[in-house]
Amino acid sequence: MSRLVRISLCVAAALAFAVCEFASAQAPVPSSPQVDQRVDAILHKMTLEQKLDYIGGTGFGVRAIASLNI
Repeated sequence: MSRLVRISLCVAAALAFAVCEFASAQAPVPSSPQVDQRVDAILHKMTLEQKLDYIGGTGFGVRAIASLNI
């Protein structure tokens, strides 16, 4: 098998994996006044450090903040 064929297969496998990851993502939930109020209340309670820690880091994992039950 030539090097070009192996590289092409690796690229195809990587693209297939990426497509599967995006396809399995959750659909967005429509907003409601209750959800908006809960989000605003949680954001108001969070410190700047918690907000930055929540969105920072690597990967797509969500960090738990026990004091806010999230």
